Amino acid sequence: MNKQSKNPQKRALLVLAEQYLPTVGGTATWFDEVYRHMGGKNIHIVTTNVAGALEHDIKHPNSVYRISLRRYSFLRPESLGIYLKLLALAMHLAIVNRVRAYMLARYCLRGLLGGWLPKPCVFH
Repeated sequence: MNKQSKNPQKRALLVLAEQYLPTVGGTATWFDEVYRHMGGKNIHIVTTNVAGALEHDIKHPNSVYRISLRRYSFLRPESLGIYLKLLALAMHLAIVNRVRAYMLARYCLRGLLGGWLPKPCVFH
């Protein structure tokens, strides 16, 4: 048995969540509460950069990464830039943090993103 399987806490969880606090709403609150209680800095959350995010993330027990999810009208589909940014950051974090599982939450093309990430992958 290798060291990674002896200590599962060393392996990370990566969450791609479109809605996350301080965004107002039930989905954002639910995701925040679930991952806050699941663990610490070994849970890496990639989400939208919104007003008040810095104040929220400083006190958060998880590792939170914020990116701009702005659509670009010159791309077809307009959301292509969003998904490319998400995929690039997710792959980087997966390699650096030895991610053991992914959770993709509420992305329209989550199957597209999930197909590029190493398995296993869980969809919300």
